[in-house]
Amino acid sequence: MHSLRDKEVKAIFSFIGGNHSNQVLEYLDFSLIKRNPKIFLGYSDATVLHFALHTKANLATFYGPAVLTQFAENPRTLSYTENYFRKALMHTDPIGKIKPSTYWTDEVLDWFKKEDLKRPRRMERNKGWQWLRRGKAEGPILGGCITSMLHLRGTEYWPDFRGSIFFWETPESGNDFTKGEKVENIDSHLTDLELSGVFKNIRGMVIGRFFGHSEQEKKKW
Repeated sequence: MHSLRDKEVKAIFSFIGGNHSNQVLEYLDFSLIKRNPKIFLGYSDATVLHFALHTKANLATFYGPAVLTQFAENPRTLSYTENYFRKALMHTDPIGKIKPSTYWTDEVLDWFKKEDLKRPRRMERNKGWQWLRRGKAEGPILGGCITSMLHLRGTEYWPDFRGSIFFWETPESGNDFTKGEKVENIDSHLTDLELSGVFKNIRGMVIGRFFGHSEQEKKKW
């Protein structure tokens, strides 16, 4: 709460993800946050904080890069990431049309073995957006990491998705950070969201690139 009280602090960035942001919620003073709003940026487990700040403090937050995983990219932050980060947080003009990146990567270089310091990650050429259903939709954007958001289902922090553009992404496996979450688990999470009435109330959906899955697993989708 110190950074939230400090009027000199203009923004709070997440360093990395995890699985325990929900344990922070009881210590947040949402009335203070509402009176003293700040930029909040992060992704993955930070989804929990995005939802809480939205529902309890009516704060518009930014689902985006974290310090260790994007800003600390070797040898520097990817230009696509930096460009849209600056457009979203440092410019007053509308972001405009979002173009797909030229390259992407989900290669894991083991930090514990300092493999990330030896070379940059290998890049893959991006084939562009893939459309599951074409059309037009307009609404506020709500979403995040699918496993993290479900920590809040049934709680006071669960947002109202009616009329929104819902987006979701997948995390790494809990047992192996080089692999993606099991396809059957993601399928189960989607069913949870469907039973919660999320899908029947939204106006559109955006799906992030699946992390750590083989080509055979991707075909299941």
